[in-house]
Amino acid sequence: MSHPDESMPSPPAPLEASEAPSAAGVSEPEAPTRSPRPGEASALESPMTSGAPSGAPYRVQPPPDPTPELPWARPSRPVIGPALSVFAALLWSFVVAGQFTTSWSTGAPLGQGAAVALVLLATLAAWITSVRRSRIVMPPLRTINLVGRGIGIAALALVLFLLCLFAATVAGNTSSRNHDVLIALVLVALSAASAIGGPRLTSPTRPERTHGQRFALVVLWITCVLLTLVAGADLVANG
Repeated sequence: MSHPDESMPSPPAPLEASEAPSAAGVSEPEAPTRSPRPGEASALESPMTSGAPSGAPYRVQPPPDPTPELPWARPSRPVIGPALSVFAALLWSFVVAGQFTTSWSTGAPLGQGAAVALVLLATLAAWITSVRRSRIVMPPLRTINLVGRGIGIAALALVLFLLCLFAATVAGNTSSRNHDVLIALVLVALSAASAIGGPRLTSPTRPERTHGQRFALVVLWITCVLLTLVAGADLVANG
């Protein structure tokens, strides 16, 4: 006699989820695979690849701009700034050289010809330096444009000088008292302010200078200050 459990059939094993029939009794067709479109992330992309930082070595990025444009940065003035520098040299040399040709108790140390030559030399040197810096700040398209810019710089500086000279003459003639010292002081202060503000208007950034250029600039400023003090002391003593 056989065992009772061996005569009864065993129940069927449960179907897997993938083998289960659909509601209609027919298995659903597999979804067709589609290649990703350009710009879409691939479905097989690993989490490390999809979440990689933008600076990963396989991502090419443009280099950062070394000189970004700041909204508060001052624009370059390739004509007004150089014109102020030329005007400063012209006005200062006119006042100081003019003082060295007049009102000296022991005789004028400079003649009229030497004073005029000094004024022209100082103005020409300032004009050449200013035009060169203007060309560096904003290079012209053609040489004729640079020539026209140089003429405009010289013309604007001359107009400013004539206006100051006219104002000083009117102030000296209309006043009942002698204000030569005050007028000369105002003119020298105006030339110093123009000499400082001219390069800053020409370019918002300082130009790169060598050690020799910085030394020459310091010597130039010290010489101008000493000459101005000597001329001012003579004006106060004999004015």
